[in-house]
Amino acid sequence: MRSLRRCTILGVLLFLSSEAIRSAEEEGGVRIVSAQTAAKYRTASRLLHLGERIRRWVPGAGNVIRIDTPDAASPFLGPIEDAKEFIVLRSGEFLLAQTDEAVGISEDYVALILPLSHIARFGISTTNGAALVSPGYSHGTPTPLTLELHNKNRYSISLPTRSPICHLLISRVSHSIRSTPSEVSAEMTILPPRYYEQADPLISPGYQEDLLGDVRTVD
Repeated sequence: MRSLRRCTILGVLLFLSSEAIRSAEEEGGVRIVSAQTAAKYRTASRLLHLGERIRRWVPGAGNVIRIDTPDAASPFLGPIEDAKEFIVLRSGEFLLAQTDEAVGISEDYVALILPLSHIARFGISTTNGAALVSPGYSHGTPTPLTLELHNKNRYSISLPTRSPICHLLISRVSHSIRSTPSEVSAEMTILPPRYYEQADPLISPGYQEDLLGDVRTVD
């Protein structure tokens, strides 16, 4: 369990401007790679585009998913599909998708994924609340980000692939998280999220994936 007894979770959160994001990319602290779509920026964000690969939950596969059991999601998830031009979400449907861009950030940065306003106004949720991209995420090998798409509209929605889907907001971490216990603030236990890092973004979700990483502690 995380122990953050002396850590301020949220004080004043300042996001990088588009110019600062480009500088961070040029310096290598933020890596965003795409062979399909050109880089696009808003005033304080980098736009990410919808990729072509999706994975749907299988209807009628069972009544209850025991998320505390190994490989709990696999029997309930269908195969990975290539959507090509459009992804159609039926009313109420929830599926896994991915960004067209592969993303990696150094331990000096943290990022948030937020939906574009026009996407949200059609009733589409892009992350199902899991908006945080942790410091150090896939910095060595950038990885597409998983999108948890949920259609809350009463109508089916067709989303064109490779179109803008969300903002990536980036902020600096006040003190970088280092790899050795001696460099971590006292009385903290840090569990780096390693389950999804540098993995297929459509991998079956795991249970308490943060606990599967190396634990860094200080007595």
